[in-house]
Order: sequence, then structure tokens, then C-alpha cells
Amino acid sequence: MLTAVEYLLDALHKLTGLPTSTHVPAKPPPVFIRVEPSAPEAYSPAYDKVFMIVEVYGRWQDMEKVLETIYRCRDYLRFTISTDYPAIVGWDEMSGPHELNDPDIEETHTRWQLAGHAYQALT
Repeated sequence: MLTAVEYLLDALHKLTGLPTSTHVPAKPPPVFIRVEPSAPEAYSPAYDKVFMIVEVYGRWQDMEKVLETIYRCRDYLRFTISTDYPAIVGWDEMSGPHELNDPDIEETHTRWQLAGHAYQALT
């Protein structure tokens, strides 16, 4: 069984064609997606709920692509992921896209993020 974060990483990579990871690479590509999960929480006997932050990083000169990508990810998570990945039965957004730059690479890259809960079927 895959974890919810593995499903999201795969889904967002297929959606955008961009590199996806749970960490910031030592040599960041021009635009990439990072998904930061928390520990799963038992929502019911059949489902887990996992809080995740989805971040789109990009060079400052790629701001248009960063914004297009974060909003595309948002719509996909809200409306489509459960169709493509039936184990992810829903997404509940907690905060919409907003800029929150990463102090480690803010000289070269901007970061936009959204956060929510992914609901994963356990069977």
C-alpha cells in the first residue's frame, strides 16, 4: 500500500511534469514541487487523514509558471485527484495559495504554498 504523500507526489508530477520531492534539493531546479506531510491520523476505521503542505518553488524570473502551477495543483487536489487515485478519497483545503519564501533559498527562488488534509482509504 502506498502512503498518501506517495500518491500526491506521483499525481503532481504527472499533472505538471515537474520534479516532486519531500525535500528541497541541494541544487534546486528552476521550478519544482515539494510536498511536506505530517504523520497520518486515524480518521475512522477505514480512512486516514494526513495534513500536507504543497509548495511550488521557482526562480524569481519564473514567477508566472510558479503561480500557474500552484493554482493548477490546487484545482487538481480539490476536484480531480480522487478520480485518478481512488485511494485518495478527498482533499480538504486548510489554506489557499500564498507566498511564504524559504529563507534558505529566497535569494534565487520564491515559494508559494497551500495546505490541506488528504483523506486516504486504507483498504
